[in-house]
Amino acid sequence: MTTAKQNGARLAAPQDDTYKGQKVTELILDSGEMVYVKSLSVYIRRGLKSKAEALYPYPDKGAYEILVDPEKAAIPGMTHPAEDNPEYQAVIAEIEDTRLQWYIDHLISEFCEWPAGKESLIAKYAEQVKSLSDILDIEGDEWEATWRYCLIGDADRNNIIQAANGNLILTEGEVRDAMRIFRPVVQGSRHPDRD
Repeated sequence: MTTAKQNGARLAAPQDDTYKGQKVTELILDSGEMVYVKSLSVYIRRGLKSKAEALYPYPDKGAYEILVDPEKAAIPGMTHPAEDNPEYQAVIAEIEDTRLQWYIDHLISEFCEWPAGKESLIAKYAEQVKSLSDILDIEGDEWEATWRYCLIGDADRNNIIQAANGNLILTEGEVRDAMRIFRPVVQGSRHPDRD
């Protein structure tokens, strides 16, 4: 299992790359809790992306095209593309944000394992969720409220996505550890042309 802590996350030496027979990356979140993130194949990632696109499609561009001033138009009825319309850009940004949130929600609910156990974490953070619910409109059930508002920060969210995609960035500490191992090997070797 690869353990990583980035942006404040703690690093540990890799142990076993599997949990219940599936490749995972072990992350220690800013909350101090541990999560196992399953590696997603390219097909699962594409499937999730396609599902999000089907659930949250882009609007018809025609509704956002703006007529060109008739005096400046080369052809009567000529329009500016929807992509040039700030309203269309705002709608697209909102849809992209919604798709990403849907992807993250499903990534966390379906492809993350919590060694401490969901019920244990719900109980541990119940007081904090209750306090937050007094001032916020808390979304979702108890578990969703716990991970969304107590367990996972912004940096954690990005690290979970990267871990699931199999491209978690090396930290400075990991690079230094690798250099410590590599340096004696290089310094001790001799090039055959220099002997």
